[in-house]
Amino acid sequence: MKNVFRNAIYSFIAVAAMTTTVPAQAQTNNQLSETAAALRTSTEGAQDKGFSLYGGLGAGMIAPNSDAAIEGAGGSVKLVGSFLNQSMKWAFDLGLGVATHKFSDGKAAATSSNGGIGELAARYRFAPKWQLGMNWNTMFNQGTGYAANQGDAQFLGVQVLREMKFFGNYKGRLGGRVMTDANVSSANALMAMLDLHMTFGKDAAAPSEPMVSETRIAPAVVEQKSDVKLVISRFEINSDKMSATDLQRVKKFAETLSQMGNKIEKIEVSGHADETGPEALNQKLSNRRAQAIARALEAAGVPRSKLLISGAGSQNPAVVGKTKADYSKNRRTELKLIGTDTESLKSIEQMQVR
Repeated sequence: MKNVFRNAIYSFIAVAAMTTTVPAQAQTNNQLSETAAALRTSTEGAQDKGFSLYGGLGAGMIAPNSDAAIEGAGGSVKLVGSFLNQSMKWAFDLGLGVATHKFSDGKAAATSSNGGIGELAARYRFAPKWQLGMNWNTMFNQGTGYAANQGDAQFLGVQVLREMKFFGNYKGRLGGRVMTDANVSSANALMAMLDLHMTFGKDAAAPSEPMVSETRIAPAVVEQKSDVKLVISRFEINSDKMSATDLQRVKKFAETLSQMGNKIEKIEVSGHADETGPEALNQKLSNRRAQAIARALEAAGVPRSKLLISGAGSQNPAVVGKTKADYSKNRRTELKLIGTDTESLKSIEQMQVR
């Protein structure tokens, strides 16, 4: 059993290296967006990119699978420069700091090992906000304490980090790594560490919550002579909840449909999101918005058989622009009425969101 730890970590590293070569389209099969809502400000917000400077903390333990007396626990404090290449989906880190390790084995050469630490890392962004890759640590002038065959002790392993926001708009990353020794004499050492990275200032690119707007939109667009389209509801950022005003509008719309009898053949319910978030998340959000309106229509008496429900993500904006007002107009659900006669247009157009 002497090589159990080393073989396990080498197998884990090999799987991680293979994972980082998976094509980018694998993102859509591994969406993890629903699990960290409490730690982020919005899924429709800015994404981490370019160069960032982090303060890093690490804590964990070493468990040797040998007679080497290096078992114990330790931690580190680092300054980490990180570059995230959005187009290639790779993150590269260079870190420097100090590390300490307390040895619990009475046969250890020293009770502790303290000194500088250097770190190199390369991780692939395999899913929105998730990074997985390789990590290399060098404990400067600490070879004796770790029973290494050189002056420096070196460890190689795999690291996974989750990008998130702390305390509002402070960019950060939380995760861990598992490493094995690269130059410890006659020993197989397994190091497991938890990692926390956080920037020193607020993320200026993070969007603030939009103001509730009373902005009027253009009149309803009649795409065909017998069809009419109208906006029935708008939504706040990252939400599929209808306002009380919009809910009343949907009920009034259902009453009007009942009075019109069979003049409307079908109703296309189309949800939309603004363009500030990842498209995969916007697609899910637009679907939820369409479903919310469809449920309200059905509850108000509109037959489900008349409804055609879809989500368009951010692909069909009502307004092309980058302001908060533009984004607010694009977070909407539209109804397209198929088979509407000319006499019915005036009563339907009055229900347009103003």
